[in-house]
Amino acid sequence: MRWGVVAWCVFGAGLIGLKAELDLSAARYPDVALRSGDNVYLVPRQVIKNVDGWRADLLRLAGCWDARERGVVQAAAGFARCSGPVALQLDLSRLSTTIDGDRVDSGAPADVALWRNYAPASEHVRELNDAWWGRGAWVQRRVVAHAQWQLLRMESPGTPWVYLLRAEPSPSQGGDVSASYAGRCFRPDFGSDLGMTCSFVAQLGAGAAVEYALGPDDVGTYPAIRDRLLALVRRWKRPS
Repeated sequence: MRWGVVAWCVFGAGLIGLKAELDLSAARYPDVALRSGDNVYLVPRQVIKNVDGWRADLLRLAGCWDARERGVVQAAAGFARCSGPVALQLDLSRLSTTIDGDRVDSGAPADVALWRNYAPASEHVRELNDAWWGRGAWVQRRVVAHAQWQLLRMESPGTPWVYLLRAEPSPSQGGDVSASYAGRCFRPDFGSDLGMTCSFVAQLGAGAAVEYALGPDDVGTYPAIRDRLLALVRRWKRPS
């Protein structure tokens, strides 16, 4: 019994020490370095929502939270799914004039995900393929070029969902429509965009992507928000 108590004390002390080491490592930099391909995005810690918590600690433990950290237990990489999509959740309303010079445009989303190795959600991919090939509720679908958004919209009278594409899928994609995925919208009124909400995905290259949602009050200013947001994120970009 006594040895069991000692073992638990040693184990607890080890966890406390490990947590302290992770916290010390996290405090070394004013930003988090998110690696994507040959590039690294130096994201200010002030705007990162999930900088503290068990998920961030697990990624730090495995060495896949910050590109400058080696990690503590390399075997944890598989459990942490380091090779899969990983996102930093950002709140850009925390920006001040001391970060990157100024704020994003009024109406910019507080909830932004900066992805490494981005992949669309599987349920979105399934419906996206149905939309592109005109199956089910998408039999009467049409593809409309939205010049202001610089996107293609796929819509059908059979569903309130509208899927967005960066461009028409090319033969080189081998039928993989998801490579052109740029988000989706929900229209309460099938006949108009009144009350529409949208989630947008902007590909940054090498698997990196920015994902965010806009409500009915902000969808109309999407181009301005998109341009300012992408300019901001690109200023964090550095060659590795």
